[in-house]
Amino acid sequence: MFRSCLVLCALFTAAAVHAADTPDRVENFRLNDHAGHSWELYRCKDAPAVVLYISGVGCPIVQKGMPGFARLQEAYAPKGVRFFMLDANEGDAREDVAADAKAFGINTPILLDTAQGIARSLGVTR
Repeated sequence: MFRSCLVLCALFTAAAVHAADTPDRVENFRLNDHAGHSWELYRCKDAPAVVLYISGVGCPIVQKGMPGFARLQEAYAPKGVRFFMLDANEGDAREDVAADAKAFGINTPILLDTAQGIARSLGVTR
């Protein structure tokens, strides 16, 4: 199990995360991102925290929240905090996620969870 703090960044996003539904520990997972790179949670085990920003292609709420997410990254990435976005929309193809990331200047890995297994295990709902 992942022992570092897992922070679900749901402010200004389309996802609703309730503290009671969020697990204290997260099992390891591996997902590919929008650029085709593979990421494994346990490879971040030395990070003091991992932030997952729940996203979706074309979501205006996510787009509106990106400046706040960028500020968090700017403040905490130098302290070792790892940042990812998590797209759990079944209909969001990798190519569409990549195009959206390029259009909005997103440099953060966007993990593709089209089976919604990780999102469900984290208690993410909409």
